Amino acid sequence: MNHSTKDQVIYGVHPIAEALDSNTGIEKVFIRQGLNTGAVRSIINDCRDKNIPCVYTPNQRLNQMTKGNHQGVVAYLSHVHYVTLDDIIHAAQQKGEHPLIIVCDGITDVRNVGAIARSAYCMGAHGMVMPVKSGAMINEEAVKTSAGTILKLPLCREKSVMKCIEQLKLNGIRVLGADMNTRSEIHREELNIPLALLLGDEASGVSDVWIKACDQVVKIPMSSGAESLNVSVADGIMIYEVMKQRI
Repeated sequence: MNHSTKDQVIYGVHPIAEALDSNTGIEKVFIRQGLNTGAVRSIINDCRDKNIPCVYTPNQRLNQMTKGNHQGVVAYLSHVHYVTLDDIIHAAQQKGEHPLIIVCDGITDVRNVGAIARSAYCMGAHGMVMPVKSGAMINEEAVKTSAGTILKLPLCREKSVMKCIEQLKLNGIRVLGADMNTRSEIHREELNIPLALLLGDEASGVSDVWIKACDQVVKIPMSSGAESLNVSVADGIMIYEVMKQRI
């Protein structure tokens, strides 16, 4: 893993194509709006194959990222080495432990992602899943907020949350969704089992589509009048409840 905490940029069509071809860790690729050459389409296809986020952006933003001749393509190198979901599951099983995996649904605040990773690592989670789209970039701020633990926690990028849920279930892992509009309280559930915790975005929580796909939906009991918890705080409480049953 790359333990640097400084965001690194590469730019230009050929350098980025070479980086993709050599499997250099890339966090995200930015392409100038309207650019549609054969070389750029090849970069987009490579990003899709490797689960690397790739977005179109105004040229002005690219100019802010680098002063060099970027040719309409800029990429951030990754701070972490991404693994597959199977890698995370198998690593837990090889330890003789019930997998505990955190699945993030559209959490875009890098500080929340860093805080979630810190709680997950400190309380024994085996890995964290981020969506390719609609997820925060793992940048130097995420690394700092996590106190460096995000560099140690196995991370996975998935194109589809639904396919991720299906894969977890096929591996015998129960998926718990977090939602305040349910009666089931997390501390009353059996948690010493293969488990994945599905967390939603900061504004609206877990999508209704993913909630319906969960095996169980739980909430954290709170005082009357309290509306909700920050997603990273909720994550810490939920993982702690799991850890209490496992120690």
